[in-house]
Amino acid sequence: MRILLLTGTRLRHFALAEMLAPHYQLDVVAETPRQTPVGGPAMAEYYWRMDAAEAGVFGMVALVDPYLREADQCSQLDVVGFGHVGHVQMDLNDIDRVVTFGCSWIKEPLLGQLVAKGAVNLHMGVAPYYRGTACNFWAAYDGHPEHVGYTVHKLTAGLDAGPILRAASAPESYDPFERGMRACQAGFAAVLDELASPSVPTPQDASKLIRYCKAKDFTEEICAAYLGRLG
Repeated sequence: MRILLLTGTRLRHFALAEMLAPHYQLDVVAETPRQTPVGGPAMAEYYWRMDAAEAGVFGMVALVDPYLREADQCSQLDVVGFGHVGHVQMDLNDIDRVVTFGCSWIKEPLLGQLVAKGAVNLHMGVAPYYRGTACNFWAAYDGHPEHVGYTVHKLTAGLDAGPILRAASAPESYDPFERGMRACQAGFAAVLDELASPSVPTPQDASKLIRYCKAKDFTEEICAAYLGRLG
């Protein structure tokens, strides 16, 4: 089976590619990240701790070098700028399944093609409670650790709004940054299970939404307050 993965270029994104590669013929379109917002010392510490947790959990993966286009792990690796994954011309005729994880919001006309292929999205957060950006951060910030985790759902036009296939809270950890990365690992395993044995989708109950998370809401003040709680 041939899989198309639309993702980012962080360690965790390539770690998912590395997990998929031994099982499927894999094509990857990886999107370089949005520039980290300029903030103060709290944001700097937050992103440093997040990067450290990511490196600690995932280490080094073979595909982390975007120039390894001929790597054995995938048949094709394309790297595009942030926000451009939805503008890449793709021939999906030979693609059997599509997985999206950590790329920008996909719009038409590509969205319709991916939905027709039955694409699944790995959302880092537990839907329908948290949807949008940095959902696991906001679940922890709001005092809902039970909603720190992942959701595998059908891709639809609504952001993180598609019918749910698999979802779970992250394994417990004393370090919330590590816990977020462990949620990624658990989500990767769920994606593999879903590809091997598709689930019956369950529509989301929109009335259970706690927060629709937006990037602009993550501020220096919010970050400082969160880190202050952690000590």
